[in-house]
Amino acid sequence: MSKKKEFTKKAQIKATSITFIEQLNKFCDKNIKILLPLIILLSAVFTFLLYDLKISEAHDDALYIESAYKFSQNFWGYYTANAPFYPIFLSFFIDVFGFNIVVLKLTSTFFGLLHLIVFYYFFKDRVSTFVLLCILFFTGISSYFLYYNSMTFTEQFFLFLQTCFLLLFYKEYEKSKSVNSSLKILGRFLIPALVLLILTLSRNIAIGIIIPVVVYLLFERKIKLALLFIVAFAATRGSFEVFKSNTWGGQNQFSAQGSSLIVQKDPYDPSKGTEDFSGYVQRFFDNYNIYISKRFFQLTGFLGEGSQSVIPGLGLLFAVLMIYCFYRIIKSKNSLLLLLFIYTVAMCAFTFVALQKSWDQYRLIMVFVPFILIIIFDTLFSSIKNNFGQSIVLLFLAIILTSSTIHTIRKSSENYPTLIKNLGGDLYAGYTPDWINYLKLSTWCADSLPKESLVAARKAPMSFVYGHGKEFYPIYTVFSHDPDSVLNRFKNEKVEYVILASLRRNPAKNDGYIINTVHRLLQPVAQKYPSKLSLVKQIGETEPAYLYRINN
Repeated sequence: MSKKKEFTKKAQIKATSITFIEQLNKFCDKNIKILLPLIILLSAVFTFLLYDLKISEAHDDALYIESAYKFSQNFWGYYTANAPFYPIFLSFFIDVFGFNIVVLKLTSTFFGLLHLIVFYYFFKDRVSTFVLLCILFFTGISSYFLYYNSMTFTEQFFLFLQTCFLLLFYKEYEKSKSVNSSLKILGRFLIPALVLLILTLSRNIAIGIIIPVVVYLLFERKIKLALLFIVAFAATRGSFEVFKSNTWGGQNQFSAQGSSLIVQKDPYDPSKGTEDFSGYVQRFFDNYNIYISKRFFQLTGFLGEGSQSVIPGLGLLFAVLMIYCFYRIIKSKNSLLLLLFIYTVAMCAFTFVALQKSWDQYRLIMVFVPFILIIIFDTLFSSIKNNFGQSIVLLFLAIILTSSTIHTIRKSSENYPTLIKNLGGDLYAGYTPDWINYLKLSTWCADSLPKESLVAARKAPMSFVYGHGKEFYPIYTVFSHDPDSVLNRFKNEKVEYVILASLRRNPAKNDGYIINTVHRLLQPVAQKYPSKLSLVKQIGETEPAYLYRINN
């Protein structure tokens, strides 16, 4: 055999030994300048098609807007302990553009798209390019993620900052390994510590991030770096607390209403007391099943959007898969994926312990899903070297991407008529009758009642937004079953009116079950002192909203 033929044969053998993923990686590397902008462009297009100009029924976005408005009106005299940095950030846009909901929503759009870019640069050259682009496509095209591109929730803001923090921390950690000066290392850690501070001020659960970071450094046998990072974070957090105390007083972020609800057995009935250790353990497993066995598989397209089924077998499968990934990460000595694994597992665990299972919202696990998918698919593709095994993994990845794309296209077509009506000036298009009646009554209160009158409502932040900035008194819990105590509370808080709405417990259908917090609060009053409540206004015949005056 000639040398030329022998060389050709060897080249052919070498070519055939290249796996699917290696070929796909080469293609992605070669065309990255086209593929990355294309993903961002598609994400922007579907963001517009899915855009929601309304306020969410969950009302957390309205709460941030209300707090931002109050910051704008009285920055030095007002402080909220509920994710304080995010409203402060939004307040600057109110200062510049006024009380413009669309502008505030566009900030989430900006961070949602920017996150894709930062996510790419975090993992670039550190994981499979093909896997990275697939996860970017999933995050950028999934309607579950894109919904928050038009909502003033903290999700997209948090996603962006979370990735920025991990990128900066890992970058500075890699540089610090060859630095002997403690002072220089401390200086390097100050920037990621500052980003972590902003994270903790944007979402309470982020305070737990310090634990997986320290665990990771200890796992890497970098005790000195772990101590220095703690010092860096303590310095930034401590400086903020001093500033806050001197500016807004000593209100504790973690003793706010939202945080206190976490320690209660029933967040809507404080009389049941606080949670004990066994209760937290049970809560962890309950939430693991909710957010992994159901929500994770919904987000990735293996369960339908409306599925309420919790399939424990899926949770078990997930746990086995993650254990395998951990084994492979340790064996391969991949320090980046190790950081990602420790971080993601720890933050999910903290979330499952902190959350009340009744809250059950996919957004609470959504911010960790891109990391979970990176861990799973990069580990599987790197550990499986044969084409058959890789083709099986590729099939599951294809199912996720295809399912997400189809779901997004369907949701876009469903949303488009509502979007056109909203753009045309119909503020209530897309809401169900219960919400329309409630919001119209909130607007009526703002337009018809004396400016200084205080109205109690179950969804006070929503009323604030649709009431043109009029303040409403929030009722989130049944704070008493005693009618005299209820009336005294209203009197002391100067509450003159109360909205009794027919808001559905299940927004998807009118099954007769409503959010009855205010009803349970007023029922003892109506029974003992019927003359204390007088009907002022009713809006709607089906699922009506009522306004009652409290005759103190």
